[in-house]
Amino acid sequence: MITLQAPKDTPLDFLKLEGGMFVGSGIKPQFDNHLDFIGHLSAIKTFDNISIGGGISCYLGGQLMYDGFDSANVRPKAVPLYKMEDNK
Repeated sequence: MITLQAPKDTPLDFLKLEGGMFVGSGIKPQFDNHLDFIGHLSAIKTFDNISIGGGISCYLGGQLMYDGFDSANVRPKAVPLYKMEDNK
């Protein structure tokens, strides 16, 4: 995971960008050939005694289910639960 934030006393010091590549998104990691990207952009601005903040997160990855075995009946055949193609 990496965190990027501008130095203090600069115009963009209220922004923070965090992101990383992970093996699965839960407690039990997925050990397949695909990594998941998880990112978060947040902004916190303080005015006198008031702080205002917000953020947005992004998850690019997928879950796999297993549907029988491969052609040699040796390894489980992984099938995506959903597939993102052509930004649809």
